[in-house]
Amino acid sequence: MNPIGQVVRIKTVNKTTKKIVLIGSGHSHLFFLKKLTSHPHADPEALKSIVIVSPNKDEVYSGLVPTVVSGYCYADQALIPVEKLWQKAGVMWIQDSVLSIDRQRKTVLTSVGIEISWDILSVNAGSTLAGYQSANILPLKPFSPFLKGIEPWIQKIQSASFNSPFHVGVLGSGAAAYEILQALKVRLKNSNVRFSMVSGRPVLDRYSQKISRWAETQLLNQGVNRLTQDWDLKESFLQQKMQSLKMDLLLVSTTPQVVSLGLEEKKIRVAANLQSTLDSSIYASGDSAQFSDLELPSSGVIAVRQGRILAHNLYEDWQNLQRTSGRRVASTHAQFIPPARTLNLLTCGDQKALAIWGNYFKCGHWIWRLKKKIDHDYIQSFRNLL
Repeated sequence: MNPIGQVVRIKTVNKTTKKIVLIGSGHSHLFFLKKLTSHPHADPEALKSIVIVSPNKDEVYSGLVPTVVSGYCYADQALIPVEKLWQKAGVMWIQDSVLSIDRQRKTVLTSVGIEISWDILSVNAGSTLAGYQSANILPLKPFSPFLKGIEPWIQKIQSASFNSPFHVGVLGSGAAAYEILQALKVRLKNSNVRFSMVSGRPVLDRYSQKISRWAETQLLNQGVNRLTQDWDLKESFLQQKMQSLKMDLLLVSTTPQVVSLGLEEKKIRVAANLQSTLDSSIYASGDSAQFSDLELPSSGVIAVRQGRILAHNLYEDWQNLQRTSGRRVASTHAQFIPPARTLNLLTCGDQKALAIWGNYFKCGHWIWRLKKKIDHDYIQSFRNLL
């Protein structure tokens, strides 16, 4: 409900206008934004038929999070100004979160009680981790509050004098956990601090065993304490474990949960064109989508590839919605084919990055410079639209 206790309904601009509603402003929807700006539309009323609902004015680019933590760029350099971008494109921007989707009525309801009707819906709401009341337990997602929360701890560790090493734990062993640990080691290399990584799974186990063994050996050589345990995520349990291990700060980087939107399924099962297999008027991508029977990794690389497909299909559908029924053209939807392998670049040390391509991997300074250029170019490609 809104502050005065009533549901506010956003209806079509006029009786003939059809509406596309986008939930979230992640990688995939940003490619649709690029498509709109690269194909200017003469009718501003048609652009207003596109509604974007997102809780954040700025989106943190995940690829730069380790770079920010390691101290090689400022937090604002990792931000994509999504509100300004969507507003400049001429679409309707609503800063809010979606609570639920009603497939029968074709409406979405936001947290402040705005009800929006849609003809085509696209879900790219991302994922999150459980929140904690304790200031010394920080989930890595969402990235924006994590970056705001970790900086005071870094300043404290760098400026304070401790009788015993300040103990930082990382719960998780995937790519995000590995990168954040490496970034903190770089930032705190001159501080009295020790690190532990807690996970019953091998480090970087979504890649090959060879890569995982290399990463485990690297952490051992760096003096990182490996606790091969699976911890309950309840706050009381985590605090008990931290107390017994004399752990001062815990960063949680376990498998994130898809943002719940009140549907029967947490992830929307999609076909190759990223349309829901249950409802062709709904698209889903990124962490919000379940592609066939494959469990794709939560990865910016996958989201970017899906984004290009989604942008093509949404733009085509949007154009068709603006046409009268007699002028509509046959669909030529693009198809997303999950890649057999992708190039992944991970922070692995002081101005070093790890390149992974199938079973091949290499860690070096030149790879870090390559990653830095790719990240910079990606951010700049959106800022150039302003």
